[in-house]
Amino acid sequence: MLNLNLDDYYNEYSTNTDYSYLNIKYYYSKKDIITTIKNSKNDGTKWMYFMNNIPLIKELANQLSESGISAKYLTAHDGDEVKRQIRDTNQFDCKVLFATSALDCGVNIKDNKVVNVVIDSMVKTAFIQELGRIRVSID
Repeated sequence: MLNLNLDDYYNEYSTNTDYSYLNIKYYYSKKDIITTIKNSKNDGTKWMYFMNNIPLIKELANQLSESGISAKYLTAHDGDEVKRQIRDTNQFDCKVLFATSALDCGVNIKDNKVVNVVIDSMVKTAFIQELGRIRVSID
């Protein structure tokens, strides 16, 4: 078993943008995130999960699907149906959408049901781009 010191992976930086409307939560393992998603199975919300580990994206999407949760993934080479749907409607029809940075630029998600965004990135510009895909009305 690999023991990691999480302090080695924690980066703090400023985006110079006011994100005070966000309810930020930190997860220390992907298992905790998947458990939280499973526990939200029937609450009507959707999840976007950005990660660049394609084999893990596919594994997690399949694991959730086997649990009865609608999950899809989108990468540069997979997910043409989802890409088309997002392009045409600015929405996706599954509970959880896993995506790589293939979705980080020039795409808008305008869906009030997407209230959970997980960003698994240590790169500041990728973090900002991925968070920016979700268009929200700030009142």
